[in-house]
Amino acid sequence: MKKVLLIALPLAALATACAAPTASTGSQVASSAPSGSQYCKKDKLAPQADGLVCSWSSSISDACENNNLTTLSKSAVASGPSGAGRCGNGQWLVSVTTR
Repeated sequence: MKKVLLIALPLAALATACAAPTASTGSQVASSAPSGSQYCKKDKLAPQADGLVCSWSSSISDACENNNLTTLSKSAVASGPSGAGRCGNGQWLVSVTTR
C-alpha cells in the first residue's frame, strides 16, 4: 500500500501542474511604460509600426517567467532593444530603456 502511495502522489502532483492554467498570449497595448528598463524574451520581440510587441517585464526574473504579450510604444523607448543575457533555461533576453 505504501508503495502505491509513493508512486501515486508524485503522479498526482505532476497531473495537477500540467492542468494549471497558463498565461494568456493575447496582445495588450501599453502606450507608455514606467521609466527605467524593460526586459523580454528575444524570440517574442516583434517590431510594429508604432511599437514593440513582446513579453515586457520590469525585472529579468519576471521576464523569464512572463508569456503575456504587450506593446511598448516606440515613443516611450529611449534606447534599445539590446542584449540582456539569458534566463536559467537558456532563453535569451533583450532590454530597452524607457523614458
